[in-house]
Amino acid sequence: LIHLPFPVRPDFTRISRVTPGVTLQWKSESDRVYRVEKCPGLGQPFVELANRPSTEPLNTYIDTTPESNTSVYRIVLD
Repeated sequence: LIHLPFPVRPDFTRISRVTPGVTLQWKSESDRVYRVEKCPGLGQPFVELANRPSTEPLNTYIDTTPESNTSVYRIVLD
């Protein structure tokens, strides 16, 4: 097991529409907490949706309140 001096930036591995919302999935590392954020479009402020502890090797979050077809999501490593 190799530990990097800085955590790897979380990247989405899957984004898909489901009933009743949008499923987000990303690779995760042990002992980390990830913040899920969303905004209605580029240039708009992001709003925190959830904090999720790592469920290595993948984390999943379902946004059950999609506001439009143009939401922008990001995952922030806390």
